[in-house]
Amino acid sequence: MSATQAPVGIVGSGEFGTSLAWLLAMNGHQVILYTRSPDKKECINATRHNSDAFPDLTLPSLITASNDLAELMHNCSLLLLTVPAAAMPDLLAEMYKIASTPCPLVSGCKGFMPSGERISTFAEKLFGDQLPFAVLSGPNFAAEIIRQVPTISVAASKHPALVATLQPILGNRFFRVYGSDDLAGVELGGILKNVLAIAAGIHDGLQLGHNSRAALITRGMHEMSSLATRLGARESTLMGISGLGDAILSCTSSLSRNYRLGTALSRGATIEQALREINSTVEGIATAPLVLEIAEKYGLDLPITSAVQSIISGSVKPAEAIAALMTRPWKYE
Repeated sequence: MSATQAPVGIVGSGEFGTSLAWLLAMNGHQVILYTRSPDKKECINATRHNSDAFPDLTLPSLITASNDLAELMHNCSLLLLTVPAAAMPDLLAEMYKIASTPCPLVSGCKGFMPSGERISTFAEKLFGDQLPFAVLSGPNFAAEIIRQVPTISVAASKHPALVATLQPILGNRFFRVYGSDDLAGVELGGILKNVLAIAAGIHDGLQLGHNSRAALITRGMHEMSSLATRLGARESTLMGISGLGDAILSCTSSLSRNYRLGTALSRGATIEQALREINSTVEGIATAPLVLEIAEKYGLDLPITSAVQSIISGSVKPAEAIAALMTRPWKYE
């Protein structure tokens, strides 16, 4: 499998998909960027601009847009999937109809399936465990990839050959890709930090202090690790790039959509108002209740996640949730 002999496909033409397409093209690889919209396909191919993601960015000529999913599946060396988690079931089912044994797949999505299942396990059930499947995750704001800010990411797979393929085609002087065989850990780190980022946005929106932010991130990481290890992840992975690294990024920057949702909720905005303001998918909204359902099965108490879900649902105000967290019964760390 060589990315230089066949194009790399990107399924999803949003900011992250566009940034990966640009990164691959910068590294000299031909890319087919998939969009369902015929108008967007024509616009990208005619103008070299994606009006919905970095409209001022001129896309390299190595990038071609397509709205034919079968074209990607039949012609590409591998496919990177960057659509929201809610769209994954239909996308993977459509892909299965086109080719039940597709080229290697790489998920750049940071969310659970609507059922609460991880995307990698769903794909394995659908295509079989022999399909090379990987997850690409880490502290990777798309806007900063485009700016060529030094960035690290991690590619995780049960198939070492796929990791060995991804590292050189994505990696360069400003984008460094580490490898991992802990697929569950890398995937869960990217998913679970969404809820913590909402909490951090609420915290900062309330203009609380540095002490409390450190406390929030520390205890939030404890919740993430407690649940992830029950689901088969290694604790060391949660303390790495895709866990702690992604959490620090998402909990400290307004570039994070989950963080921006939290700051909007702290001002008293409704979910609907916040989403209109953000104008993009916020994975943490769907993640929080799913995390609590899974935690209940394992008998885990996740007070920060519970507080975030209470605020999202409108049953508790942000200041009340903070007060409740600080008055919980004493315990050992």
